[in-house]
Amino acid sequence: MTRALDEIIWAVNPSQDSIEDFALFISDFVRNYSRSAGLRSHLKVGDFPPYPPVSPGIRHHLYLATKEALHNIVKHAGATEIRFGSLH
Repeated sequence: MTRALDEIIWAVNPSQDSIEDFALFISDFVRNYSRSAGLRSHLKVGDFPPYPPVSPGIRHHLYLATKEALHNIVKHAGATEIRFGSLH
């Protein structure tokens, strides 16, 4: 429940509106989710050029999409590890 409240506060906090803040938050979420599912995780978050701020609504939807993807990986893929990060 505490984690859910932290996620809500993060999503609406205007000081967390950079793409870099989003990537760091999601990386932490992926790491914790992987650990709780018994999977290894490999995370790579690179440097980001300046982007316009990411609105709370967009951050929330991206978070939910990431959460659903992780849930599907754990439930359906039979994965032993999760790789998350930049593609370059």
